[in-house]
Amino acid sequence: ITAGSAIRMLVDGRVCLESSTIYRKRSGERVSLDLQAGLREMEIEVWASSSRPRLHVEWLTPGATEKRPIPQSSFFYDPLRH
Repeated sequence: ITAGSAIRMLVDGRVCLESSTIYRKRSGERVSLDLQAGLREMEIEVWASSSRPRLHVEWLTPGATEKRPIPQSSFFYDPLRH
């Protein structure tokens, strides 16, 4: 994850990353999670400090050798929950 401001990431309600200085790290932060197959609730909070906020999230799937952006097809949004 790279971001232009402070960030908090939760997966299944558990804080996996919280950083107020991530914007200072050129390569961002890496979080390793061992997840079972199936839907997971993921929430990313970004505190924008500029009019052009920046957020980039990538993943490394099993068997892959390089990280890639998470494809939109891997996300599901339930508008009734938010």
